[in-house]
Amino acid sequence: MPGTRFIFKTTRALGGNTVHLRHKGPWLSNADTNAILGQVQTAKSMLSATIAAIYNGVIGSAKRHAGTYFLIPNPPGPTVEQCRRIMEVLELTYNGLNSDVTLKLGGDGHNGYVRQHRVARGTPGSIVDSDGNHWTNEGHAIHISKKLMLRSADLGVITVIHEATHRYANTLDHGFPGYRNGDDSGWMEPGLTVDQALNNADSYAYFTFGVGRDCNC
Repeated sequence: MPGTRFIFKTTRALGGNTVHLRHKGPWLSNADTNAILGQVQTAKSMLSATIAAIYNGVIGSAKRHAGTYFLIPNPPGPTVEQCRRIMEVLELTYNGLNSDVTLKLGGDGHNGYVRQHRVARGTPGSIVDSDGNHWTNEGHAIHISKKLMLRSADLGVITVIHEATHRYANTLDHGFPGYRNGDDSGWMEPGLTVDQALNNADSYAYFTFGVGRDCNC
């Protein structure tokens, strides 16, 4: 949130990259740090497994989860073009998380967010909103609730993936129709289209978590 100061930093190596955890107080214990890093690593593993599942053909659980989270009828399942779009987001997100990452651990009640700033129209890779304005996430860290990550490892992983798709793949949120219920029983409101789902952060987060869990990540 505006005005929040993340004045302490905990830095840890994770595989071949570095994760910087920014927080407001020096009370981040080793156990808490390891729990949060574990969720980031699980998010990366699930993304990798999901990418492999699509490379090997969208069958089985991947096709079933695509039906649930991308609203793609099964059968027949995703088209070649839909697979291409899904893969593009997954690969950008994985590559982003597989580089040096900064997480700002807030406690303000927000599960997570990534800030945006306006850029000139036509800027490559920018996000275009409904008013035709162009935005980018470049240069901004992922904000995520420390309380959420320490309360629920599963929701922590899902939120990391959700926010990482914003940060690295320019996905959008689509209001209540684009958010899953907390128990993953369905969408908060009806109305999400297939085209919207293919650029919807929660669709990718829950799709990846579902496929990754089926792959025992």
